[in-house]
Amino acid sequence: MRPGGKGDVTKTHQVWRSAGKNPQRIGSGVLHEGHLYLANADGFAECLEAESGKVVWKERLAGRLWGSLLLGDGRLYVGNLEGQTFVLDASPKFKVLAKSDLGETTYSAIAPSNGELFLRTYKHLYCIGPTR
Repeated sequence: MRPGGKGDVTKTHQVWRSAGKNPQRIGSGVLHEGHLYLANADGFAECLEAESGKVVWKERLAGRLWGSLLLGDGRLYVGNLEGQTFVLDASPKFKVLAKSDLGETTYSAIAPSNGELFLRTYKHLYCIGPTR
């Protein structure tokens, strides 16, 4: 949707609409350098051209993705219910930069604070950051 307008702007401000079935999304996407990055509960991450809605890539990661994508330093972070975290290049070329497995169920999004990342599972709270 284009910003602005008043009242029902569906017909006047809609730029594009995703065709087909809309998968369950648990969280928000990320807009970065003209691309929209999304993750869904079925385990797929995807990159769309923000201007047109055209799919650039759509790839299956693993498990059931959960929480909003997080963007930091040109990287996308997303976790799944099964306790795995994926780091993707925030780029129109799909690339998994890292994958970790906490081995515990999690129903939370990754949270950043002061250069550190916090991951909460059912039993633990993990802080990932530079060695001090």
